[in-house]
Amino acid sequence: MQTQINDRILKKRSRRPVPSEAADEHKGAVYMLHDRITIKKGHLTEFIADAEEFLDCMQRERGWRLIAAAVNLTGRLNVVTHVWQIPDPDSLPKTMHWLADAPKYAEIQEHIQSEEQELMLALIYDPKEPELEVP
Repeated sequence: MQTQINDRILKKRSRRPVPSEAADEHKGAVYMLHDRITIKKGHLTEFIADAEEFLDCMQRERGWRLIAAAVNLTGRLNVVTHVWQIPDPDSLPKTMHWLADAPKYAEIQEHIQSEEQELMLALIYDPKEPELEVP
């Protein structure tokens, strides 16, 4: 059943190949990471300032592309959401290892209460193209 769903998701998709050998089943797939970050009370402004500089570096050095960055206006406050387009599923643990050695990331962690990450596979009707430039 899952294979049928994956085949339907990827049907008609002409995207660049995924470099991961583990992801051969999903050639041409677009992978995304949904990162929900709860910021400590009173730390939101500092988090945004620190993250803005660091995330630019992460995009250049890791090949990740930030698709969306937002903060909740309703519901749970002090929650920041990042949606990343990532090269392949294997880049997630590799990037987490890279982050462990990044001094600026340690500074950013001081503002974070908790973080949840979900690896996602884009659907065929996803409006974002991998090469699309975000203004």
